[in-house]
Amino acid sequence: MKKFYLLLILFSGFIYQAEAQDPNFSQFFFKEAYYNPAFTGINPGLRSVLTNRQFWTNVPGTYTSTHLMVEFYDVKFLNGAFGLNILSTSKGESFLMSNQVGLQYAKRIGISRDVILQLGLEAAYGTQNVQYKNLVFPDQLDPRLGNIFQSEFVAPVGKNKPYVDLDAGAVCRFNIMQTSTKPIATNNVGISFYHINQPDNGYLPNSQSKLPLKFDAQWYSVIRVNRNSFYNSYFLLAPGFLYENQKLSQNFFKTDQTGFKTLSFGLNGVIPARLSFMSQLYTGVWIRKQFAKQVSLKEINVVTNKQFDAVIFMLGIIKYSRDGKQNWRICYSYDMTVSNASLATGGTHEITLAVEIHDLALPKGGRNWGYVHHPADRFFNIGSGR
Repeated sequence: MKKFYLLLILFSGFIYQAEAQDPNFSQFFFKEAYYNPAFTGINPGLRSVLTNRQFWTNVPGTYTSTHLMVEFYDVKFLNGAFGLNILSTSKGESFLMSNQVGLQYAKRIGISRDVILQLGLEAAYGTQNVQYKNLVFPDQLDPRLGNIFQSEFVAPVGKNKPYVDLDAGAVCRFNIMQTSTKPIATNNVGISFYHINQPDNGYLPNSQSKLPLKFDAQWYSVIRVNRNSFYNSYFLLAPGFLYENQKLSQNFFKTDQTGFKTLSFGLNGVIPARLSFMSQLYTGVWIRKQFAKQVSLKEINVVTNKQFDAVIFMLGIIKYSRDGKQNWRICYSYDMTVSNASLATGGTHEITLAVEIHDLALPKGGRNWGYVHHPADRFFNIGSGR
């Protein structure tokens, strides 16, 4: 029995590593740099975003992802921005632990008054560990008294090797003009490649487990809808999608459907408010569809699954300073499971806290690289009501 339990653990680790999928977040539109390093510093000044995600809360065990992103744009960084990404995940009863720290840089290139291009790179350092002390083996259990014995299991000797992960991306931000001076929408279109070097990130010592290459495509727009009724003169609609495709590089351009593919799409609404504790109400509905092909041991058939995974409901508030150059926002989202796993999973909860300081800059002096006009500056400063 003990050997079977151990085999099950190792087999689960094999499945995860053979066709691994990166942790994803429902509120990706607040965490653009997590999916594309070129988004680093896409907004001027300093931005910090903290997110906690609790996955399938009614299922025994825990799966938690916590992510902190800090980014800062300044003209002194060669018209670019530096970013810090910290990701920590816990799987099972906290016996599978992953931690990663990444440093990002994005270079901003001005195309015109209403178009910019950003190119980004990221180098990350990560570790993965098995917390054997948190495991309970069958030979530890008594039928009446429970966990009272000492297990004969001996943990593998040696420590997991840390790994270095390399990522790259590009993003274009541009305005759609209503008149020659008034934009009606600002748009973000990006692509990125993660795990370019396919690092070995196995949980077990001396294991060989390549992290599959991942391709992401992102689109997110903010559209102004003018109105002359009620107390607000406008509101914003923000449609978008995120496409992820992750598989081993030797299979990436093949027509088979190995690996993981995820498509998230939906619509947010931003409504100005006159309440003292918030400047805008942020709400939205999104849908996530997944395709997964799991490769198991040779004697087990290949299992395919293609279905809608979840409907995501989001609600949050944004509070601006009086001059409109600082804001904080807190948003909560609930992933209602609509796949075969059913609502019995309890769904997934995600909460994000973000702070932005747009007018923060390094002291003047030294070489002046020249500020690249930002399309979003022009869009949000027209009738924004901030």
